[in-house]
Amino acid sequence: MYIYNRRSKLCILPKGRKDIGESIAEAALRETFEETGYKCSKFLPLPSPTLAPAPGTESKVKPVWNTEAVAIRLGPDSHSRKAEKVKVQKFIHWYVAEVDVDENGVPVQRVEGTQLPYEQYDVCEMSLEQACREEDGLSLPENRQMIASVLELLTRRCHILTLEANAM
Repeated sequence: MYIYNRRSKLCILPKGRKDIGESIAEAALRETFEETGYKCSKFLPLPSPTLAPAPGTESKVKPVWNTEAVAIRLGPDSHSRKAEKVKVQKFIHWYVAEVDVDENGVPVQRVEGTQLPYEQYDVCEMSLEQACREEDGLSLPENRQMIASVLELLTRRCHILTLEANAM
């Protein structure tokens, strides 16, 4: 799920600021709900390669199920407090979350009116493949590159889960 910013005319990924006392993960779920109206309560575990060893073992590259951020960026926040000429740096953390589903596995309906008064976003749905395309996908190259990496991790996830299911 993506948002189209009517003001900047960009199709982008949801993101936002962490409130004081809030964890980064809590902020990601809250911001996704505020900007899209979709409730997400958990992150999708993805198989991420790591060199981090388990306690008492050797370090070797292996996949682990990970719900950490798939990308992090530090940069100037060009939109914060422009009128007051306050400049700050901001960290942006991107996660892969699952939309909540009801007892039948159907996605919970989108809630209208969750955006802040100054946010002018339309919610977009497109395939991950389309999101990666420059001509009709996400507007920012770094967003398209991130989705391409997530698509690779999701493909690996499906492969691992299929192998595990077939082994039973």
